[in-house]
Amino acid sequence: MVQHFNSCYLIFFSARFWINSHYPKAQEAALAGY
Repeated sequence: MVQHFNSCYLIFFSARFWINSHYPKAQEAALAGY
């Protein structure tokens, strides 16, 4: 359970990090969305 959650969390953060590094404006929109 915890292992699965951690892997999903890691994938989610990796995706956000990639998007943030490539699209700074998308980061602002994501922060506003969350």
